Amino acid sequence: MFLYRAGEPVPTMFRAERMRVATIDASTYDFYLTSHGVDPLRFETFDAAMAAFAQRRVDTVFYDSCTVRLVAKDSRGAIVASPLQTRENFGIAVRKGDAALRAALDAVIGERRSR
Repeated sequence: MFLYRAGEPVPTMFRAERMRVATIDASTYDFYLTSHGVDPLRFETFDAAMAAFAQRRVDTVFYDSCTVRLVAKDSRGAIVASPLQTRENFGIAVRKGDAALRAALDAVIGERRSR
């Protein structure tokens, strides 16, 4: 998802081609942007990308939805989270034979899917 300043145009992959987009160097976010024709400004950390955003050196930050939503929520309306741009899946590693942890994860995933 993109983080952007309230009152500015909502970033999309199409618009991002003409924006200064910050992301994390060599991350899946970097890969996703470049595979869609966006040449982002790359930072070592999310905090560094956010510092560039705060200093207005970039127009938007592209990062994971959980973090983006939290930052937007904590900004009290000054920063906005874009609509979700990807359907990126991820995996959770569970130690072989840890049936209790696997069952707990499966229950949470099943609950989320039913919503």
